[in-house]
Amino acid sequence: SQIDNENAKIILAHTGGLAQWDEVEEYIVGKNVWIDISSTLGMISEEQFVRIVKNHGADRVLFASDSPWGGQRETAHYLAKLDFTEEELERIYWQNGLELLGLAELVEFARVED
Repeated sequence: SQIDNENAKIILAHTGGLAQWDEVEEYIVGKNVWIDISSTLGMISEEQFVRIVKNHGADRVLFASDSPWGGQRETAHYLAKLDFTEEELERIYWQNGLELLGLAELVEFARVED
């Protein structure tokens, strides 16, 4: 199926399905898709959100706030208080987005140039 295509770059908003997180755990977690966290924090239980991210892999989760409906700062602060390592948070906040867009090498190149 398309969702299992290694080359596909599929991003599912709202942690895979707004308010359908039991179904996300059953059908989406672990698939070759990216999920963003927009319109999720504060609506989903913290326990279920952490479980989804850990089981799906923090390397396939993108920071999003659904701005202007959710504030970026508030979303970032909320996320930081959950049970994630610094490495997982860095991946979610910015590293995954760079990799998805093919920009990670540019950041590494810029660091070498400094």
